[in-house]
Amino acid sequence: MGQSRSPGNIEEQLSCRKERNSVQNGLPWSLFVNFSRGEYTALRNHPTTSQVILLPSTVQFASKEKYCNDGLTNTQPFNDSDVTHGQEGRFIITMTVQRNIDTATSAAVSYGDDKTSNSTANNNYSIHGATGVSHGSVLGVDASQVWKRLICNPGFELAERELLHMKPSERTVVYSDLGGAQHMDPEWPEGRARALAELEAKVRAMDENQTKAFRLAQAMAPEYTDSTAFRLKFLRADVFDTEKAARRLVKHFEEKLVLFGREALGRDITLRDFSEDDLDSLACGGLQILPRPDQFGRLILFSRQVQWKYKRHENILRVLWYLCQAMMETQDAQIRGIVAIGFDIGTSQQLERGWSCDYELLRRMIRVFEASTCRLLASYSCIDSSYFESVVDVASHLMNKFLRARYRCIRGTRQECNYQLMVMGIRHVEDFPISEDGHLMVDRFHGWLRERWANQTQNNGSQ
Repeated sequence: MGQSRSPGNIEEQLSCRKERNSVQNGLPWSLFVNFSRGEYTALRNHPTTSQVILLPSTVQFASKEKYCNDGLTNTQPFNDSDVTHGQEGRFIITMTVQRNIDTATSAAVSYGDDKTSNSTANNNYSIHGATGVSHGSVLGVDASQVWKRLICNPGFELAERELLHMKPSERTVVYSDLGGAQHMDPEWPEGRARALAELEAKVRAMDENQTKAFRLAQAMAPEYTDSTAFRLKFLRADVFDTEKAARRLVKHFEEKLVLFGREALGRDITLRDFSEDDLDSLACGGLQILPRPDQFGRLILFSRQVQWKYKRHENILRVLWYLCQAMMETQDAQIRGIVAIGFDIGTSQQLERGWSCDYELLRRMIRVFEASTCRLLASYSCIDSSYFESVVDVASHLMNKFLRARYRCIRGTRQECNYQLMVMGIRHVEDFPISEDGHLMVDRFHGWLRERWANQTQNNGSQ
């Protein structure tokens, strides 16, 4: 493996494999390439090398800063001096490309697990390398084209304009988040301690009027607000950008004070903090956590807007807060992030009865997301009516730039939307709590709630 080899046949030179459900997978259309100096020579002569973006954390060669630290598209061949002699490693050819995506996808087909499918004419290949999506064509549409459209085209003019004006490195991160790539650096103890110290310094430097709610919580329960585990949630939510994490931390307590009052500031929210109206909003099932994550291990928040039930905005806002908190209870979930799916397919009856979107509630729900510890890396609105076209357009304008860049609208029938979500890694569409006749199913969700209620009751009894 370490000895030099002539370029020869690229298929013989590249040792590629698809790995399933790995934090280090990268995007679903990624080739993991083991290389020596000789294999690298072969690779740089491959026609797709000038059409891919290299993710900085996955490239291992001497001059990676020259080409990859900014996530730039590699538009020039590598020199022999760029590769350490005899060094072995791996890097990812990602399909996050801005041109000629079909050529790169063809390479993935040719050098994937199935050695019998060496032609793009044979579309019987697994897009994800996992069960659930097994064809390169969905409802007569090439899956690579579906993926390309959803990744690269937000469908909203403002988001498209913002993406266009992003730095290539920023745009690469957006595409990676949507595609399921894991790009958070390892949390070395030294780096983690440094980030925690910077976070504390930035919060201290903020104006007192901004930090009133946080200072109140800190005075009440410093063991909660100052704990390493708690603060790491904010750092992970913003990929250790301490400036953003500080703003999120302060906003978190501002929103928590508004929704739950002083008494709950210094602890996590439990179901016992809910009023009867809050519990009714929760039990309606308009917001649920799906039982299984997506292909990349990210938990999924499922929403059906036409079936949100509430007497006051605070009822559904508290539900959202609680579910966001519940999804971030493990370190793995904090690192992987979450996906949100708005599934408003088959809503004609509700619209005929006069249902209309509450845009003020929508604005406040987005604010809760921004104040939570969730890393919302992809959100999809699935719609089949012209009314919801305006809803998703307004929603995109209410979001901040980070969320808007990762927001996509999927239009079509239920089957068409399911297939497009499967292409994006949401492979367990059978988990969606919607019956064939369009009714919302809540039995499984209620079982989850009963289990959490029992656990919280037991924990309170043991204290």
